[in-house]
Amino acid sequence: MLLAVISYIPVFTLFPITRDFPWVNLLLFVVGIGLLTAGLKRAFREPVLYRGKIIGSILAGLSLSMFGLFCFGVFFASKNIP
Repeated sequence: MLLAVISYIPVFTLFPITRDFPWVNLLLFVVGIGLLTAGLKRAFREPVLYRGKIIGSILAGLSLSMFGLFCFGVFFASKNIP
C-alpha cells in the first residue's frame, strides 16, 4: 500500500497514460488490500501463532486511510486546481 502511494508522483506522473488515470496505482492498492485482508484473517484466526491483532488492525486502518487520501487527492483535489 505504501508503494502505491509513494510511486505515483516520481514514477507514474511522467507518462500520460498513468498520469490521467492512475490505474497502476489502483491495481497496487487492490493487491495491497488483498494481502492486508489475508494477513488480518490469519492474525484473528490463529492469534497465538501470529500475534498481531492490535498492530494489524492499526496498520489496516492506516493503509485504508492512505488509500482514501490518495483517492481524494487524485480524483477530487487535483480537479479543483486552476
